[in-house]
Amino acid sequence: MLCYDRVLEINPRHALAWSNKATAFSALGQHREAIVCCEQALAIDSWNARAWDNKGCALSTLGHRQEAIACHDRALQINPHFAQYWCNKGAVLSDLERKEDAIVCYDRALAVDPALAGAWFNKGLALSALGRMQDAVICYDRALNINPRLAVAWHNRGCALSDLGRPQEAIVCYDRALEVEPRYSKAWNMKGNAWLDLGRPQEAIACYDQALRIDPRLAVGWFNRGNAMSNLGHVQEAIACYDRALEIDPSYTDAWNNRGNGLSALAQHQEAIVCFDRILQINPQWYYAWFNRGAPLVALGRKQHAVESYRQFIARASASDRQLIERAEQLLAELGSDL
Repeated sequence: MLCYDRVLEINPRHALAWSNKATAFSALGQHREAIVCCEQALAIDSWNARAWDNKGCALSTLGHRQEAIACHDRALQINPHFAQYWCNKGAVLSDLERKEDAIVCYDRALAVDPALAGAWFNKGLALSALGRMQDAVICYDRALNINPRLAVAWHNRGCALSDLGRPQEAIVCYDRALEVEPRYSKAWNMKGNAWLDLGRPQEAIACYDQALRIDPRLAVGWFNRGNAMSNLGHVQEAIACYDRALEIDPSYTDAWNNRGNGLSALAQHQEAIVCFDRILQINPQWYYAWFNRGAPLVALGRKQHAVESYRQFIARASASDRQLIERAEQLLAELGSDL
């Protein structure tokens, strides 16, 4: 930074020095300062593609994504043959949930530079978000052929394989990620999930423990550890894990749900209902809570309230929950005969 300042003392109209100073500020996480430098560079040379791109990256990081796209478009108007500019625009579009448009940008980047590992990786991310896991694996493979030490690509390849029902192969990927980055807590967590999918909760717990030693505030790690404990029949230990997850993230609806189910299994029905009610306060659209609160209400003899819960569930449930809807209807019929 001092070097750029010295250059700018000598020549305040040195556009490249302003651009490089912007890059340095962004690397330090000082994105507002980076934008100021980009604007200085562009006031001197409005055809400075790098300054437009840098400004777009900084704006995106600050959450101003529409403005960021306009900046990336200016960079691409000036130089449409620079792959990283296409990649950066794609990343902003992906953040805006415009995954298909993002993929078009990554393809444009790869047409210019097929060896750009970041573009293959980002395309894999977008494809995963669209549920196209097999295509995502192919992209992660291309990224890893270019850079075999890209730990996050090994991790995400594992996630895609897990979603494809191939947990054993996923574990190999998580191990490769951990060879590169042994303190990669998310890879330890996902490796645990793969062991759980294979019906081996003890191995899963060992992985979650590793993840939580590295990052004790990994809420999903505590949640998954709770699920593994529950699978082993250790319900009290499971609830303790869900409590830890909820200390970190009080709005973690899945943790409230599983805590409620655990309390219900321990016949602590009133406490279970509190958990399901908490979910509905956090997210009224989380309709499974209406179903789950029915059983503890019945156990407490509050059958009319249980009837209302099951009716609320049926009214809100998606057609894809046909089996659960039929179960709720069956429970309503049984309760109706008792009222």
